[in-house]
Amino acid sequence: MKRCKPASTALIICLTILMAAIMSDSASAADKPKPLRSILMAVEFPGVAVGQGENVSMDLIFHNKGRTDENVSITLAEVPAGWKAKVKTYRFKVTGMHVPAEKSKTLTFEAKPDEKTGPGEYQFRVNSQTADGAFKMSQTILVTVTSVQADTAESTGVS
Repeated sequence: MKRCKPASTALIICLTILMAAIMSDSASAADKPKPLRSILMAVEFPGVAVGQGENVSMDLIFHNKGRTDENVSITLAEVPAGWKAKVKTYRFKVTGMHVPAEKSKTLTFEAKPDEKTGPGEYQFRVNSQTADGAFKMSQTILVTVTSVQADTAESTGVS
């Protein structure tokens, strides 16, 4: 019968302990309970450049990371002069939305310039809050209007 050398036995014991610690840490991270309430709002693109006369349309994402369903109200707190903006779904302007626990929902932010809106930087702000006001969120969208039509395939890398 072959005997293990003390050094190799010690190495095996150390590796076993290390593996057990790693497995325990990864298991405990997955087992951590989700918070009772946690909701986030994000815009798809906080800054965009468009050509003069072009409309802006992007996703407004609500992610409920909590264990409680949330109702949120949505307002456009800042719309620059010379623009019309709204938050909408396929057909409707939206002022509030239900976001189920551990789910995400997406709306569309849409802004249309007046014919006379010239080149420059235009800031929009979308605010939202839960029904009880415990969570208040705000996102700023900066639209840079250039004097020529923006080539979206080149400027975004998306065609």
